[in-house]
Amino acid sequence: MTKPIIVIPARKASTRLRDKIIAKIGNKPMIHHVIDRARSSSISDIIVACDDLEYKEIIENYGAVAVMTDPALSSGSDRAFAAVELYDQANKFDTIVCMQGDVPFINPTSIDKAISLMSKGEFDITTIAAKMPDDVDITSDAVVKIALDENTSRAYYFSRSPIPYGDADKWYHIGVYVYNRNALARYVELPQSKLEISERLEQLRAIEAGMKIGVATVDDIPISVDVPQDLEKAIDFYNKIYKEKA
Repeated sequence: MTKPIIVIPARKASTRLRDKIIAKIGNKPMIHHVIDRARSSSISDIIVACDDLEYKEIIENYGAVAVMTDPALSSGSDRAFAAVELYDQANKFDTIVCMQGDVPFINPTSIDKAISLMSKGEFDITTIAAKMPDDVDITSDAVVKIALDENTSRAYYFSRSPIPYGDADKWYHIGVYVYNRNALARYVELPQSKLEISERLEQLRAIEAGMKIGVATVDDIPISVDVPQDLEKAIDFYNKIYKEKA
């Protein structure tokens, strides 16, 4: 029986949109929307891994748990592991859900699907993907694609280039990861791999080390806020869909 915890990495020094985690969407900062989505999943234990005291105060004022981590940590997975090691020294949790802090409207059922796939015990890591929509530029290096065996739910490769070649289904990767805790402990000790550095995709480190990544498929692709235009899109989406419910 797995015992999961959601960890939301909230890094201050994002390069393309500084302080995006606390950018306002509607009447509250983006991190509060992300916390809301986490609270709407099946997981009751949630922490936010942050590296800034202002962020910590904003998170705690919303009734969430903030854990301070080293700003020098290189990835969200590193921050998630460090936060859990500090928060859960008794090893109560054996499954770590790394939920990005810049997807304010992710469907909570997508998170639950990745957790359900992990609970089968066949994978070291699970994540989520949706079929590539027609209106997405598949050649964009901002869109991460997966070479996926649909019969086994196993990912064989992730790339910023269009894969697989030809008429096979193209899968859009959504950056939520569910780790077996022991697998994550192993992962953060691995050196960066050549393919990881080449593609700028940390999950390739796991694949090159022989770790198995499973993919739960979903229908919804959430807005991911990476650049100012994405933030404008998120605000527009909130105004159209969520404002009346707030």
